[in-house]
Amino acid sequence: KLAERAADQGVPVVLFNPRLASGDVGIGTNVRDMRRNFSSTFLVTYSLCPISYPIGSVFRKYPGQWQVFLEDPEAPGRFLLKSETATRPAGEALDDILMGLDQSEGEEVGDKSLLDQVGGALIGMQRFMKQLSQ
Repeated sequence: KLAERAADQGVPVVLFNPRLASGDVGIGTNVRDMRRNFSSTFLVTYSLCPISYPIGSVFRKYPGQWQVFLEDPEAPGRFLLKSETATRPAGEALDDILMGLDQSEGEEVGDKSLLDQVGGALIGMQRFMKQLSQ
């Protein structure tokens, strides 16, 4: 109700770390759709989300693009820009960036080595299990 009143008056609403998932409501598609529709109205102005493996982060500072940084293997503690995208990389798009798939080259899944395919599957499974535990 507060957000509706603020919108009526033309006042922006700022949320810090909004938690939209709850274990009470389950993992049904209706709940996910409602959450996705609600969160699609947000404009992310600053975001820094860690990536556990490989070590890195997904970063955005408005009005810039989304950036994926990975730890430099030759200089621990330093990070290298791996990718920039107009939309937030998540799911398979993020997995492709982490596995080194260049979107501009148009590689197919069959072009990936078996090790890359297994690594992508493990990352996807890890992400899935993490979502279930939240």
